[in-house]
Amino acid sequence: MQVHKRRIFKTVLMSLGILVVLLCITLYFNDHQDCCGEHRAAYLSTRGYTRELGLTRFDEASILQKYGSPITRTRWVDSKMNDRTLILDQYLTFDVLYIYTDWYECEPYNELIQIVFKADTLRFGRKKIGIGSTQEDVQKAYFRDQKINEDDLAYCAYNYPDVDEGYYGESWCNILFSYDDNGKVISMAMQPSESWGW
Repeated sequence: MQVHKRRIFKTVLMSLGILVVLLCITLYFNDHQDCCGEHRAAYLSTRGYTRELGLTRFDEASILQKYGSPITRTRWVDSKMNDRTLILDQYLTFDVLYIYTDWYECEPYNELIQIVFKADTLRFGRKKIGIGSTQEDVQKAYFRDQKINEDDLAYCAYNYPDVDEGYYGESWCNILFSYDDNGKVISMAMQPSESWGW
């Protein structure tokens, strides 16, 4: 009987030890998820935004496959920002801003740096945030996501000049909002992580 009690005690003690180790590992990774581009979105992952648009990912190939050629395509050189070449594709429900990328060894391509959602039919997440949502709705939905600080918001404004407020999303992407005078969303943008296109 004494041996049986000792075995139970050892099993419970070992189980507690394993739980403590797992808890420490979890806390370590939660504390270090801010490093190296890793960050979890509390409200909605990037997959949630792509799913609403019927895309597999935010890139030119996926958008062209799903939506075809844009209604209009505008290309220009941004002389105020490192002479980067920008391409704006306009669709009915969203606009896509790309930066022409040719400094890698592979073939040149257009890297998506921003998508602006402009139709009230596009709704994101459980709270159905989109055009027409109130600022209060947005703040309630994204309250567990870190708000973009003023310096980063100023960078975001370079490509999305009407930004009033923003939140860091998955892997530090930017979810941005522009409000009218009544505090309703008039446009919403997403800038994938490291996509300011400098």
